Amino acid sequence: MRLIPAVLLLLSLVAARAAAAGDPIVLGWLELARLGPDRLILRGKLDTGARNSSLNAQDVARFRKDGRLWVRFSVTNNKGRTVKFERPVEGIATIKRAGADAEERYVILLDVCVAQISRRVEVNLTDRSDLNYQLLIGRRFLEGAILVDSSSTFTTKPTCAADAS
Repeated sequence: MRLIPAVLLLLSLVAARAAAAGDPIVLGWLELARLGPDRLILRGKLDTGARNSSLNAQDVARFRKDGRLWVRFSVTNNKGRTVKFERPVEGIATIKRAGADAEERYVILLDVCVAQISRRVEVNLTDRSDLNYQLLIGRRFLEGAILVDSSSTFTTKPTCAADAS
């Protein structure tokens, strides 16, 4: 029985050393995320099986601004708060899924904050209204910063300083 406290002490020392060294933090497979300067909070799924991040966007409309293609869209969180976004289109992703036709999606840059990690990442816009989580956070956001504990959920809140966008 003395082994358990010793193991717990050792694990806490390793975790403290990793945090001090800038090593990845461990978060649950579901976490709260904050989007952009409007500080909209969403439930996000941290998905190590997805390379890129994906966002449930409603009322997507494209338009031209300064000779460049932009999109205007809205996002509503689970508490009913809706925020409208306008972002330049960075590209169009072709998403291939098993058993379904390929789908083209607009790709934008968006500041995303999870725990104390804030990154401007490519996010593809799609209709995720039939899925449980509006935001899927892929490996390009996670890499080098976050390890995912599949047995945990909602371990922290977004605490990033002011986002850049």
